[in-house]
Amino acid sequence: LMPAKYSLMVETPDQFSPVVNGSLAVIYSPQINLFVIAPTLSYSLATNWDIDAIVQSYFANNINNKFASLGNSVNFRVRWSFSN
Repeated sequence: LMPAKYSLMVETPDQFSPVVNGSLAVIYSPQINLFVIAPTLSYSLATNWDIDAIVQSYFANNINNKFASLGNSVNFRVRWSFSN
C-alpha cells in the first residue's frame, strides 16, 4: 500500500554466489515526492533455510518542504521453506 495513487518501482535482483543473493528496489511516487530505497541481502544457511537482511530508507518533503530522510529500518528474517 502506498499513500499516493501512482508509484513507479524498479527492482534489480542478482545472485552473487550460489548461496548469496541480493536485490535493490527503488520506489518513487511523483504525486507526493516520495522516494523509497530497499536493498536486500539473502544468505542460504542450508537446504530450505535462509537468512535475510532488509534495509528500507524513506525520503520525502518534510515539514519545512525540504527533501530529506524520513527514516530508516534494518530488518532480519530467518526463513524456512518447506517442499513436498
